Amino acid sequence: MRVKFLGHLKNVFDGGLMFLSRVGGKKLRDVLLMVYDLLGGASNEIFDGSPEKIRPSILLLVNDVSYDILGLDYIVNEDDELVFIPAVHGG
Repeated sequence: MRVKFLGHLKNVFDGGLMFLSRVGGKKLRDVLLMVYDLLGGASNEIFDGSPEKIRPSILLLVNDVSYDILGLDYIVNEDDELVFIPAVHGG
């Protein structure tokens, strides 16, 4: 699974790209926990104290669809793409 970070998040997260393996069949909430753990202290740029709570200033897309629509119980596939976009991301 490809995880992209856009806008200022690209600088915070080492070029803005991360790959996760063996996530097919997991719930989105489990994948978000993995991302949360991998980011360590920098996770507070995206998450609001919990891997299940995205900051209001961050848009999370799963295959170009807002995660709010899919829900945290969405079952991810290996070839899915997560994109974290800050509300202020420039042109």
